[in-house]
Amino acid sequence: MSCHVRSGRQRGSVTAELAVALPSLTVLLALLLLAALIGVTQLRLEESARSAARALARGDPAATAVAAVRQIAGHDAVVTVSRAGGYVRAEVSIRVSGPLSGLVSWPLTADAVAREESVPVAVAVALVSQKGWRNCGSDPSPGLGP
Repeated sequence: MSCHVRSGRQRGSVTAELAVALPSLTVLLALLLLAALIGVTQLRLEESARSAARALARGDPAATAVAAVRQIAGHDAVVTVSRAGGYVRAEVSIRVSGPLSGLVSWPLTADAVAREESVPVAVAVALVSQKGWRNCGSDPSPGLGP
């Protein structure tokens, strides 16, 4: 059995190493949490942009699309909507907030594009009800109208 005897110069070396390593581990953990926050925020932005583009493509008003974005991405989200050539585009951007968010100086953005539907669903249902049309195809769903 061997016995290790520490000299006076080695005393407290573990404490000194811990004093150096602990702040480094804390900073690393904080940066990992910031990266996770950025990733989750980006996913929420992409989902909110898709939701807005779908709503606009259906013919819903822009206020409905903006409300969908704010529900998913938060009230700080900035929404830009455009229409061109039968397509709608929704762009959503936001700045990251939280601990160490000052390290992320750029806004996160996401956009989605959808083809506009030719006739809004509410109008199509109203037309079908008004004309009394029935489903005469091979679709097994029940017919519309009287």
